Amino acid sequence: EFCFEYMVAEDLQTNFIDIGPVNKVLNMISHFHATGGDLKHEKIVNHMMRAQDYLWIAEDGMKMQGYNGSQCWDTSFCIQALYEAQLLDEFPELTKKAWSYLERTQILSTKVSQGSPAYKYEANEYRLKYYRHISEGGWPFSTSAHGWPISDCTSEGLKATLCLLKTKTIQEALKDANDETSEEEDYDDVGVNDAGSILPISNERMYKAVNVLLTYQNEDGGWATYENNRGWGWYEQLNPSEVFGDIMIDYSYVECSMAVLTALVDFAELYPDHRREDI
Repeated sequence: EFCFEYMVAEDLQTNFIDIGPVNKVLNMISHFHATGGDLKHEKIVNHMMRAQDYLWIAEDGMKMQGYNGSQCWDTSFCIQALYEAQLLDEFPELTKKAWSYLERTQILSTKVSQGSPAYKYEANEYRLKYYRHISEGGWPFSTSAHGWPISDCTSEGLKATLCLLKTKTIQEALKDANDETSEEEDYDDVGVNDAGSILPISNERMYKAVNVLLTYQNEDGGWATYENNRGWGWYEQLNPSEVFGDIMIDYSYVECSMAVLTALVDFAELYPDHRREDI
């Protein structure tokens, strides 16, 4: 009973995308069984609508990819590269669209996402019950709808946002936004209104991203991926996968640790007084 309840919670927290294609399929089959094979049941319909997030057609037939994309991850690196090349202000429309993309992709940080069923699971009682780390303020590998923050993806998303914040284009667009009384609905699909201004990302949202990163640190001093290291090595004896090893608990990695440390350094340069001792 609890296993199925856990699946339901995962579905709602990820908008039926789930963390990846394996448990996506397992959850969908489990719901199919629990509903007596009712293909018109709301949960089954929602699952089937999200199956296409993983499917694509290749020259030799249908494939299922290992994630629902890498949109936020790729965008974050592109922005950082453009910043290092001093090109962001050369392309103001690109820069404003990138800012707006990261604004709406930050997990459980917009009015839309906070109005979804996923948001209630940020409460401590649900995070403890379903063994979930803090999500609000993080950035995903793929999309906000996916709902799972990751240490390095949050770090790169934060670094990209800080890069954008340093540009003349974003500073001017944010000033214009502060001078207006526009609501969120006044902005188009890419978060830019008719006057060219953009939705802001508040300091509080930046602080929550940093909080996600600080709480991800393991006892060994490093950072893992989705959660803290909270298990034992013998768990690997229960690994059901035929192709992946060391996946039963989350281990600290050099790449994740590097990403977090560089993000915290960049953050401290712009926000030197926030949680100085912790950082």
